[in-house]
Amino acid sequence: MFNSTRNVPFDLDDPRFSIWTLGVSWTLTPIAIMAVCARFYLRKALAYGWESHDWLMLVASILQIFYQVGLTIMCRWGSGKALQDLTTLELMMVMKWSWVIAPAVHLIAIIARLSIAILLIHLFGAKRWFKGYLIIFTTIQSLVGLVVVIVALAQCQPYELCWNPSAHGVRWNPKIYEWAAVVPICKSWPFCSYVLD
Repeated sequence: MFNSTRNVPFDLDDPRFSIWTLGVSWTLTPIAIMAVCARFYLRKALAYGWESHDWLMLVASILQIFYQVGLTIMCRWGSGKALQDLTTLELMMVMKWSWVIAPAVHLIAIIARLSIAILLIHLFGAKRWFKGYLIIFTTIQSLVGLVVVIVALAQCQPYELCWNPSAHGVRWNPKIYEWAAVVPICKSWPFCSYVLD
């Protein structure tokens, strides 16, 4: 039988919860940056230079650094703690930075997918069905991702209204963005199939 008074294995109010978030993300980001640097070096040394997919991955890496800075600021303001334990200012700042980095999160996914699709077309473009598959699903994924970015940016005018309820302006129904934010999850299955094909 479940005992509700039993201690949970970790305390969400513990600042180390944010440290884990930052530790994992700041460990993986330099690995990604090193991979992109190695990609540029190897393409220059072994191939005929850089192509569009290399530059797209570089843009995604730069956006990833912006995201990491925003995530770090969010954690410094208390992201990872229970919402009821945050002060009004802390809650507003966590919300602010989550909305500031939200477009970057979607753009990173779009740009990285485009880069991977272009690279796969270069490698396996002789298979017409695979090339067509990549072009169709990458186009659909990119368009849906762009719609999510546009909805995120357009849902509140001014944008500050997303995190500051006392600001005046025009706000869409929040359900619109909630549904728009779920769509990228549903559209991710073709991306996974790139690896399986």
